Amino acid sequence: MAKYLSAPLMDEDFRRNLEAEEELDLIFDEQEAKYLKQIADEKKGREKAEKEKEALAIKLAKQMKKFGASTDEIAKETGLSLKTIQKL
Repeated sequence: MAKYLSAPLMDEDFRRNLEAEEELDLIFDEQEAKYLKQIADEKKGREKAEKEKEALAIKLAKQMKKFGASTDEIAKETGLSLKTIQKL
């Protein structure tokens, strides 16, 4: 607040430099926020894809188990752990 109250007392060049610096800070903050949001969105997308991949693997494992495939075969084809397959 003191900065804004003392603004009229500053010389013109100093005041313009201060305003430019504040504007740059604002632009930087906006860009940083966009970048962080983009990173978060990409992470969510990867997590969603991993969940979908695992759901498909589980579905395949259930079908393979139904048709008599061994636990080792199922693990090899689906990438699921033996413990996960045994729970199905």
